[in-house]
Amino acid sequence: MAPIDRAALNLGDELGKGGQGAVLRTGSALFGRDMVYKAYKPGPLADLDVDALHAMVATMAGIDDVQRDRRLDVFAWPCALVADSGAVTGFLMPAVPAEFTSPSCTSP
Repeated sequence: MAPIDRAALNLGDELGKGGQGAVLRTGSALFGRDMVYKAYKPGPLADLDVDALHAMVATMAGIDDVQRDRRLDVFAWPCALVADSGAVTGFLMPAVPAEFTSPSCTSP
């Protein structure tokens, strides 16, 4: 599967961020699931093994629906690569189902 153009995504709220990058809403769906975009920061992106990500995405095409659904039920598995001007910047992965999320708490 060819990478999805980042500009084609309807990027929304940032859901979280960490050492490697940030996770954003996309409004996209694949395999019947809502997808989020893991966008890498420049440092981790420079060290990214793009071939390994390609291989992970490719495994989704090589397994049956039952195996794929089992994998997507338990892993934040890369389902499609995302690119900007032809360079991979991150990937789409399943969103965490609503029943496993809660509003964030803030201190008074």
